[in-house]
Amino acid sequence: MSVQVSCTALVVPRTIDVRTLARAWFPHATWLREPLAPRPAQALVGARFRGAPATDENGALGLLEVADGARVVGPFPTARDDEVTWWVTEVDEDGSTGSVARAWARAVAAHTAGATGTPAHPAAGALVAAVEHACRAPGAGPDAGVREAAERAWADVRATGLDRSESVRGGWRTLFSPMLVDVQQAFDLLVRHGLRTSLDNVAERHRGVVGALGYTLVGRTAFDGAVVLRMYRAELEPPALRELPWRDHGPFAYELTWQSEHEGGEAVDAIARRRVLPTITRLAHAMRDACTGTILTGDGFVEA
Repeated sequence: MSVQVSCTALVVPRTIDVRTLARAWFPHATWLREPLAPRPAQALVGARFRGAPATDENGALGLLEVADGARVVGPFPTARDDEVTWWVTEVDEDGSTGSVARAWARAVAAHTAGATGTPAHPAAGALVAAVEHACRAPGAGPDAGVREAAERAWADVRATGLDRSESVRGGWRTLFSPMLVDVQQAFDLLVRHGLRTSLDNVAERHRGVVGALGYTLVGRTAFDGAVVLRMYRAELEPPALRELPWRDHGPFAYELTWQSEHEGGEAVDAIARRRVLPTITRLAHAMRDACTGTILTGDGFVEA
């Protein structure tokens, strides 16, 4: 199979910590070189230098390795002062793994109200090649070649437009807590948030802290499908929680998702799902208020 390359522009708020978001999907994401903000340059003294700029306008680009062949480079300025662009590049040596890094970029864009864009193949290939060259350079530092290739790729993206699509899973929430919420408490919580539910069809009830089996409750809305609350004991710790103290999350997971209950088609489902998402968010926060813990989005990012 031939080598496959991909290149995605990720536009996010300037304040975003890209390494933290990368580690939610790629636990071993590591800076090969951290970005440096523009800083004053040494003043040029003498009449012949009069009028020369005394600042480094670009600073130094960061280069984050998220997985084998996958890099995140930036930040690059955009037309807005409160946004920056990171370029996500990926080299798939045998063409079999697909673009996980591109999927991550789209999930981050949805999580941060950002956007993504994809340049045409010639510009994308040139940027990937420039980034890979920078990785092999002394000090693993991006150089002017990366900036030039990024400018050409950005021109392509501006011509085709940015994608601000929502993430379907991004609207789901899972609370990880050190405390148990029994099925009756969960039932009461759904009812208080205006959902119709019942304990009659609960297939599993937990039997105490040791060996908790978990349970599932379905809370129905009037017209927009149902909210499904599933409680279980997590066997594996999600990557986003690994850098947090254990007491801040614990092993008990309370997963809140949306379920369609009609055959209105994808467009109708999208409208119904969008109307229910605020209820899912309120439920997750109410559960956290009741038993402490950390909330993850359906795409695996920590929610404040």
